[in-house]
This record gives sequence, structure tokens and C-alpha cells, in this order.
Amino acid sequence: MNKIFKIIISGIIAIVIVYFARFIFYVAVYQYDIDMQFNKEYFWLFKDSIKTDIDTFSRSCTRKKDVIYDYKYIKYSEHFFYNITIWEFKDLNPIELNKIPINKNIDLDNIKLRRGETLDSGFSPETTVEFGPFFNNKIIFNVDKYSEIDSCFETTKYKGFYGKINKISFSNEKGKHLVLINYIDGRTPILFLIYKHNQRFFVIIVKSNKPLNEPLNKDIIKIFNLE
Repeated sequence: MNKIFKIIISGIIAIVIVYFARFIFYVAVYQYDIDMQFNKEYFWLFKDSIKTDIDTFSRSCTRKKDVIYDYKYIKYSEHFFYNITIWEFKDLNPIELNKIPINKNIDLDNIKLRRGETLDSGFSPETTVEFGPFFNNKIIFNVDKYSEIDSCFETTKYKGFYGKINKISFSNEKGKHLVLINYIDGRTPILFLIYKHNQRFFVIIVKSNKPLNEPLNKDIIKIFNLE
């Protein structure tokens, strides 16, 4: 009996060790390197006329497969600002814009990314990214059933929508959710933009700090250099 007990205990210990070893490995390989220093890495995406209104606060979250930059565009004369997220995906270069689906009215209530990292936890939006292999040649966007898309647009270089968003996920070709963006304050007016330039692929999200019931000014897209 003691021998069987020892075998069981040894098995449990081995499972625990393997679990934590895998966790440490995933954190070491897939966790973002966060830098709060001001950086103009993606300033070329902005029109020259507004670059002086980009706040010196910025943040970058960097990994091998993707990079996230956060900027603030301040409307000094109107006393508010826009939060701008620029997210580059390194392995989505060959993707064709007209083949990227944006699914609406999707049930995301029970979506939980169990092994990942949550950026801006407790703030709106919370962005959770699954650890492990990331997007490769395919991405699917899913807008949840509580969100409302006001208008969509599409050109040869970019596509997207204006809407009041509760949650949106990014999933791979198998339908597995790898990113979940949760606007925990409630439905939030945003611009959601997908952009390709010189074989580079970006997701750009813009929201303002105005009250949630105020619609987003659709002219905000004009601050970007999308030629």
C-alpha cells in the first residue's frame, strides 16, 4: 500500500512540475515586453498636420509575432483626447483584405483565454492575448451580440467599421479565439480599422475620452496617412 501511495504522490508531483514548467515556458516565450518610453515607431501612419498633437506619452508591447503601440491624440481646443492603438501582426503579410471576415452578433459571453496575458486589467478596454502560436496567414474578427455596428467601409488598402462595441475577439482559421478585447465600461464608440501597407498588416482602434453616449466623429479616420 505504501508503494502505491508513493507512486500516486510521485505522479501528482510530476504533473504539478510539468504544469508549472509549461507555464514558465509560455510566459518566457510569449509575454509582452512593455516599454513606457515615447517612441515614434508608427508616426508615419499619422498625417503631418496632427503629429504635434500626439502626446509624449506612449506605450509599446512587443513580442516576436506582434507589436502594440498606444498613443494619445489630444484635441487641445476641445479639451478631450483620442486613445489610438496600433497593432502590427508580423505573420499576416500575405493576407488579402477582402478575404478577412468581420462576423457580427457573435456570442462571446463565455469566452475565456485561460493561458494568456491581460493588458490594462481593470481598465476599459481590457485586452487579453492567448499565449502560444499566434496568427499565421489568417485572422477572423468577431463582434459580440451586444455591440452595434453603425457603418462599414472598405477600399483596396483598408476596411473596417464605426460602432459601439462591447466585446470583440480575434480568432484563427480554426475558430480559436486568441485575442479578446472587452470594453468593461459598456458599449463604447470606436473606429476599428484594418490596414495593409507594403506587405505589413495593422489593426488600428480609436476611441475618445468623451462620455460613452457621444458618437465618435467619423472624420477621425482623416488623421491617418492611409495612402
